[in-house]
Amino acid sequence: MLLILYSISLLLTAIVSFFKPIYGIFIYSLIFFFLNLSSFFKDLDAYRPAFILGILLAICTFIRGYKIRQMQFVIFFILLLGITAGTYYLSPKQNEDGLNCLIALFKVCILSIIIVWTVDKRKDFMALFRFIEIGAVCNGAFAIFEQIYHIPSRIERSGSYRSWGLQGEPNEVAGIMVAAIPISYYFYKNSTNNFFKRLGLCNMFILIGAVICTVSRTALLCLILVYAGILIKNRRNIVFLVISTLLIFVLFSFARDIYLQRQSVQTTLSGKTVYDSSFVAHIQLPLNGFKLWLHHPFMGIGLRNFREQARKELNVSIHVGAIHNTYLQFLCETGIFGFICFISLLISAFGALTKLKHGGVFYSEIGDYLQLSLFSWCVFGLFFSVGVTAYFWFYMTLPFVLDNVFNAENKQPLAHH
Repeated sequence: MLLILYSISLLLTAIVSFFKPIYGIFIYSLIFFFLNLSSFFKDLDAYRPAFILGILLAICTFIRGYKIRQMQFVIFFILLLGITAGTYYLSPKQNEDGLNCLIALFKVCILSIIIVWTVDKRKDFMALFRFIEIGAVCNGAFAIFEQIYHIPSRIERSGSYRSWGLQGEPNEVAGIMVAAIPISYYFYKNSTNNFFKRLGLCNMFILIGAVICTVSRTALLCLILVYAGILIKNRRNIVFLVISTLLIFVLFSFARDIYLQRQSVQTTLSGKTVYDSSFVAHIQLPLNGFKLWLHHPFMGIGLRNFREQARKELNVSIHVGAIHNTYLQFLCETGIFGFICFISLLISAFGALTKLKHGGVFYSEIGDYLQLSLFSWCVFGLFFSVGVTAYFWFYMTLPFVLDNVFNAENKQPLAHH
């Protein structure tokens, strides 16, 4: 049944893209960026349907007409893609995992540039904003459901259970949901329709509860920071502060025992301090990644060669391919040039939002919450590799799309302040 729905969704996206590329973008985003359905169909995905569909969407968009915008963003993005591709093909050993990462980044690059060159209307931007929330809430609802009705294959050896949502890993889905919390609050605060106002608040608490169900300590840290940012911005709304704080306290009370099972540092009866394997990995992997970068400062080691190169050059046995730090992942795999491109994109995204705060109430308000979402991704990136997470790049694109909307509505760019 899922395979039939998956195939129909591909066909529907292709048909819609011919007639209305902007709607094709929405459907494409929902399928591959929010529900991640392709992870369920390894055999079918070997034929790269999402990649082919992305190219088709790009062709349809170009045929229907587009405007070249945000060249700084586009140049940095294409440079990053080019450097990443170069490090993959020039690396001493190419592997399937590296190719999958390159293809994933290429799909994101296609969609991001199409969005930046196509969307310049407020209603289309808000539709994209809503799609992000819908995808995150779908993941959140399923994460809560599976915490009640466990999926046997996801039960850990310790007997504990961590929700994965509709993604492929609990930490990844936790990062997705935390970043969507400011968006839900934005809809709650700014919707004029009472139904959508209540829906925004309901979605926010679904996302908070679902984050707790993933038992992700990094996501818990990001959740605290994001929630603190929302409280600071809305410190005069006493009713919301009291109700939301009480509800979060209740949720944590239920989840306390689950989190205690994953304590990073424990003391045995003999007085010996013991660190869990995850805590040790988050320290050792970035250190090994930095050491490898020192051996390959300019071109890096190539995509997903971390495990192999660590064994070969550092004589360290590693069982994972990711460094668990986005910044060091880019630095180690793509060298200093790829790292500079990535950081430049981040700085440009925050810079665009800072500039738009002077553009009026709508841009200032939505810019604040989008900054909170990006900030959560930046913190999350300190502990996990999100370089090929589609959701992350989608958030990176939104500030430039919002800038398009401002320029279209005001007929001239906003001057820097």
